[in-house]
Amino acid sequence: MRRLSWDHQHGVVKHNFGLDQYALKFVARNGAKTMSFLKDPSIITSVNPKVVILQIGGNDFSGRPPRDHIHVADDIFTLATRVGQHPSVQHVIIGKLFHRAINPTYLPTQDQVDLYNHRVDEINDQLKAQQTPNISLRHHKGMTTMAKDILGEDGTQLNHIGTRKLVQSLRGALIGIHNPSKFPSGG
Repeated sequence: MRRLSWDHQHGVVKHNFGLDQYALKFVARNGAKTMSFLKDPSIITSVNPKVVILQIGGNDFSGRPPRDHIHVADDIFTLATRVGQHPSVQHVIIGKLFHRAINPTYLPTQDQVDLYNHRVDEINDQLKAQQTPNISLRHHKGMTTMAKDILGEDGTQLNHIGTRKLVQSLRGALIGIHNPSKFPSGG
């Protein structure tokens, strides 16, 4: 999600997603894993956020043994819970993990892509089952089944279309927190 932070800083994405009532702060770490944030959640909470959006990448389970990826969902939810315990935090939104496409370095075959995407689906299902009133899972419409359309040439990072869809979804999530009847969780 480092690209989203860059696009925001460079005006590719509207300032604060066009929501004047918000002051967005990005904590993006290239290649970061959930464990680094679990060790020090103050990386996220030091700015006293009211709402935290955790958009986790797939670095946590790439190359892990089969079934080990299920622990990733637990780690993500544990992070959401810890961040949500900060006094300023009213709500934590976990963005669904994205599918990937073929990448010559990390996922060079379609079988590997299919396995990776199956693991992503299992993690997302587990996160959905763990939702609470203050921790919700955000489904990004059109961002999993059409992965090739939203990913850059590397098959991993979002392209401009993917970034735009992500911004629209995150914007809807922020609006939905303050007006749940207009934008229910998951939309």
